[in-house]
Amino acid sequence: MNRKSDNKKTDDGRKSSGLSFKRHEFMGLNFVAAGFCFLFNPLIGMNDFLPDFIGWLLILYGLGCLSDLSEDLAFASKQARRLLYIGIVRIALMIILPSLEDKGLSLVFTFLSAVFETGLMVLFFGGFFKGMSYLSIRHGGDSVLKNLNRVKTASAVFAVMRGAFNLLPELKYLSTSQYEGEITAYGTFDLANYPTALLVINLVFAGAAGIIWLSLIILWMRQVMADKAFLRSLQTSYSQTVSSDSMLLERRRINRALIALGIGFGLWTDIFLDGINYIPDFIGTIFIIAGLLIASKELAGSKRALKLTYILLPINIVVWALSLFASKYYTLNMFRSFNTLYLLCALIAAAAAEAGVAGILLLHVSKALRQLIYEKCGELDDERFSRLTERKKKMQAGLYRTLVFFVVSGLITQLSSVLNYFGLYASDWYWLINAGLQIVNIFAVVWIFSGIYEQINIRFDNVRRG
Repeated sequence: MNRKSDNKKTDDGRKSSGLSFKRHEFMGLNFVAAGFCFLFNPLIGMNDFLPDFIGWLLILYGLGCLSDLSEDLAFASKQARRLLYIGIVRIALMIILPSLEDKGLSLVFTFLSAVFETGLMVLFFGGFFKGMSYLSIRHGGDSVLKNLNRVKTASAVFAVMRGAFNLLPELKYLSTSQYEGEITAYGTFDLANYPTALLVINLVFAGAAGIIWLSLIILWMRQVMADKAFLRSLQTSYSQTVSSDSMLLERRRINRALIALGIGFGLWTDIFLDGINYIPDFIGTIFIIAGLLIASKELAGSKRALKLTYILLPINIVVWALSLFASKYYTLNMFRSFNTLYLLCALIAAAAAEAGVAGILLLHVSKALRQLIYEKCGELDDERFSRLTERKKKMQAGLYRTLVFFVVSGLITQLSSVLNYFGLYASDWYWLINAGLQIVNIFAVVWIFSGIYEQINIRFDNVRRG
């Protein structure tokens, strides 16, 4: 009986901490280690066959608890989030770049990603190792300090080599040229003549650096996760300082939900290239579902909104599949073909159904956002300071106007997407109008969700100080 009751208490403690068993046992370090396994491979231009964004997603999840115990690990989490976004963009460019005529654009995007990713990875590793060192001092983790300098050095070298050698094969686009006239240069060395050699150099050197780094950091992570006393001390500290802070957990749920919803509505953007929507709407709907699930208690009407998303998701998939198939017949003379006319009618009907459900979902989410603005945004009211109350009312009025702009632009773009499917095969200019409307909607999405996010943080910080 005592053993059962002890087990029950342990289980309840784990549930109350808001952590899954595995993350609670290793404080998320097992997810961080798993994430590293997605980063060691060399990149080939914008191609990443072992997607980095999966690795950064695992790392971000794994650092969720530890970042509450160290400002340096919180800093590392911010860099991981930025690298996650870059990884998602990389996947999108992997799909889009092969269809573009100007192959030299691969050099531009590879250069930008190499610069930003290398810089952010160096910052991430700096914050990560500094934060782990801090926790080892606070909680007696001698295992953290063992071989730490070697792993830090290997991590920095790996980050630099991965970006630098990935850029090397793309330099062939700088050396291609045509010579005209009677004067010809002799003995020139043109990198474009050695694309295979450049690729092999990238794979060999960046691959070797990645394998060495991965072997060192995984061995180091294993010895840290084997230090049970260190992990128990971290668990105790987290339970005492974070798990009992319901206000912090509530703010975190709302902020994560706002990020997921913002990404979701942003991914609903439909800007077509050769009749193909390269960012399918169902990806955005999945993010919206995640946002509604994360803060289901704080978002009014989340249950109804979730039901709509479950209806919308299969419609998104059908519309994307039909548009992908119809893009084979992308021509202004589509109506002359009996078979493609029926295909076009089916596509427009499905797109109209998609727009209708998406519009209703947008209205439900806007109601939840309006309630958040009213209940959770801005500084606390204080009768002693009339200016504070007036400033809060102005802030809320501004957010309400932005919310209206977001809803109106969202409804217009849903209608525009339907018209765009028709325009692809009936008119060669409507896609410009649609692209303009979609870009305006992106600004509206960023404006409203970033504004609410900022004001919610102001409210909670104000409450905690009060």
